[in-house]
Amino acid sequence: MATLIYARCNASVLQRLQRVQNCAARYILNAPPRSSSLPLLHHLHWLPIESRICYKLCSLMYRVNHNTAPSYLSELRVYTVVTLVSDRPLGETTLSLEHTVRSLMQHRLLGTLLPDNVRDSESYSNFLSKLKTHYFNIAFYNHIIC
Repeated sequence: MATLIYARCNASVLQRLQRVQNCAARYILNAPPRSSSLPLLHHLHWLPIESRICYKLCSLMYRVNHNTAPSYLSELRVYTVVTLVSDRPLGETTLSLEHTVRSLMQHRLLGTLLPDNVRDSESYSNFLSKLKTHYFNIAFYNHIIC
């Protein structure tokens, strides 16, 4: 549930969390204090904070949709179909935490549709691997590779 709390943080809190992650990356790699953090995060294969939150939320939603989530999350779900302009369903389940869901739908990283090869993964571990690659490409290459 901590991920849901981070999802509702304002930009200044996320910036502070990102600074902490950047400092940790510099410390681990023994990099100079003024060095750019993006190459360090890339080298460590760490997602930036905002992407990491999206990754965790998508992994929770996958587990809820596939009935493998903890009971406290499964009990929060309501069945709906969310569609975009193209009338393409995004999913069958959303968490009934109204404010969180509303903020997630407006979130720029979750607002991008997951590619079919990610959404249609046959196992949870396969989904996580493809999901991390998807967000990694967005964070470090600023584009989506399908």
